[in-house]
Amino acid sequence: MADEMATPEREAVEVTDVSTASNALEGLLDLGDIPPRQSSDDNAEEQVEEDANPEMDAAEDDTPVANEGDDSDEAEIDADSVEEEPADLYEVTLPGGERAEVTLDELSKGYSRQADYTRKTEELSAQRRQLAEEREQALSVVEAERQQYAQRLAQIGQSLGLQLSKNQETDWDALKEEDPIEFATQWADHQRKVEQYRTSQGELQRLQQEENQKVQQNYQVALGEEAKKLQAAMPVFQDEDKAEEIRGSLRTFLKSNYGGFSDQEIGSIADHRHVQLVHDAMKWRKLQSSKTVVDKKVKPLPKVVKSSARNSRSDTDADALVAKLKRAKASGHVNDAAAAIADLL
Repeated sequence: MADEMATPEREAVEVTDVSTASNALEGLLDLGDIPPRQSSDDNAEEQVEEDANPEMDAAEDDTPVANEGDDSDEAEIDADSVEEEPADLYEVTLPGGERAEVTLDELSKGYSRQADYTRKTEELSAQRRQLAEEREQALSVVEAERQQYAQRLAQIGQSLGLQLSKNQETDWDALKEEDPIEFATQWADHQRKVEQYRTSQGELQRLQQEENQKVQQNYQVALGEEAKKLQAAMPVFQDEDKAEEIRGSLRTFLKSNYGGFSDQEIGSIADHRHVQLVHDAMKWRKLQSSKTVVDKKVKPLPKVVKSSARNSRSDTDADALVAKLKRAKASGHVNDAAAAIADLL
C-alpha cells in the first residue's frame, strides 16, 4: 500500500558546495529504485487482506450466473406452453328466465352466495319477528296501564261528583254566620274537591281524545290494507280514474236499489269483500235489464199447423205399433225405426 509505505532511510549527506549538493540530489532521484522496507504491522495487514480475498472469490464463484438460466423459468415456460383443458359447463336458468352455461366452480360460488343470502335473510326475518313481538307486548302493557288509569280517574270523578252534590245542599251563608271557623274548614274542603273533580274530568277528556285519534289512525291503516286487497281482487281499481268512475256507479246503484242507502251507510263500507258483492250485484242487475230488453225485441214465431190432424194414441193400432217396434229391433234398420217413432208421435 502506497500510503502505508515506510519512508526509506538514507544516510545523512553534508552539503558543503555545489558538487556535494548535486550528488545529494541524484541520490534523492534514485529513491524509486530502492525497494521499500515494511514494518511487521504492514506485513500482518497484507496477510489479512490476502486471507480475505479467497473467501470473496469463493463467494463470487457461488453467485449464480444470470445467463446460465434457471430451472424455475424453464418450468414456467413449459407450464405456459401447455394448454389448459376446458372446464365442464352446466346449463342453468337465471331468475329472468334466460338460460346460461356456467362452470362447476361458478355453480359452487353461486350456491354459497345464495345459501349465505338465505341464512342472513332468515336471521333478519327472525329478528324482525322478535322485535314485532316485543313491541306488541310493550304496547299491550302500556294499553293495560292506560285502561287502569282511565278507570281509576272515572272512579275518582264519580266519588267527587257525589260529594259535591251533597255539598250543594249546604247553606253556606248560614254556616258562615253561625260558625265561621267550621265554614272556613268546609269551604276549603269543598273548593279542593271541586278542583280535583275538574282535574280528573280534564284528564279523562284528554285520554278520550287520544283514544279517538288512535282509533282513527288504526282505521286509516285498515282502509289502506283493504284498498290493496281490493286492487289485487279487482285490478281495475289500480287505475285511479276508472276506480273513481266505478265508485260513483256503486254509490248511485246503492242509493237507487234495496230501499236506498244513505251517504253515511255507504261511507261506512270498509271491507273490500263488500265492495265486490255490491259490484257483482250491480252487474247482475244490468244483465237482467239487458235480457228484458232483448226479450221484448224478439217477436213470437207463428204457430205451425200441420196439414193433416195427428191421430191420438188411442186411435193407433196397438198391434201394428208393437209389430213395427219388433221389426225395427230385429232388423236394426233406420227406416223401420223411423216408422215406429212416427207412430209414437
